[in-house]
Amino acid sequence: TMGGFHAALVKALNKRLFELNSRLSPQQLSEALWALATMGFNAEAKLMSAEDQRLMKALGDRAKATAAHFTPQQVADALWALATVGHEDKSVGEALSNQAKVRAVDFKPQQAADAMWGISIAELPHNQRLVQA
Repeated sequence: TMGGFHAALVKALNKRLFELNSRLSPQQLSEALWALATMGFNAEAKLMSAEDQRLMKALGDRAKATAAHFTPQQVADALWALATVGHEDKSVGEALSNQAKVRAVDFKPQQAADAMWGISIAELPHNQRLVQA
């Protein structure tokens, strides 16, 4: 069935994404996080398989390590995605919100709104410069 094919395809792509994680650019990383969030991954509901949880942890760790290289769009997308999936490691969101603080003056209105939503949902500390962006 298409549902079984879809699940097998997602599983295969997630496995490959895990293998490539250390080579992902900030753009690829934010897009991967966004894709997982829009596909309905949800850590809070414990609906993710062990492999999916391992992938989210690896992507989160990579995002934390490379946060200083994220553009405003990538920061906004990643914060939105992490909040949407209920990513539990607050240090990832904090690293990204720190980058948001640095780049706050560069945010477009929608980027600022998405970033603030992600910060709010994830209950991360915010910065007045981002609120005013």
